[in-house]
Amino acid sequence: MASFYPRKRIEWCVSSAAQPARNRVFKSEPAARKYAVELQGASLAGVRATARVTTAWLVRVRYKGAPDFSKTFDRKSDAEAWTRDKEREIVRRQFMEIHVADRTTLGELLVRYEKNHLSHPATATIRIVAGPAAGI
Repeated sequence: MASFYPRKRIEWCVSSAAQPARNRVFKSEPAARKYAVELQGASLAGVRATARVTTAWLVRVRYKGAPDFSKTFDRKSDAEAWTRDKEREIVRRQFMEIHVADRTTLGELLVRYEKNHLSHPATATIRIVAGPAAGI
């Protein structure tokens, strides 16, 4: 199940009427004010620092038996597309379960690979010497 949460985000825009190419956006007010002072020191007229409130979208995808996923997006359409992809991965079980991966040893992976991919005698060229039988 996916949940969408709108989050307000403040961006500080520093703009110059004389040189629009030097306009920049900052995440903090002190950095924006410092840049505005730099532009004013360079004798640029019409330098302004203004706050702009934008909305970011936090998405949480949670399903029983699957890890929780969350990510933040600038546009809700991007959040919805990412959610569809994650839900598709969960339904197809294509996601990596970290707790299962942490418990799996290399020997177990090699045994599983031999069983699934090297079952045909013509392709069975790898011999596994590590594993429970070897005491490793």
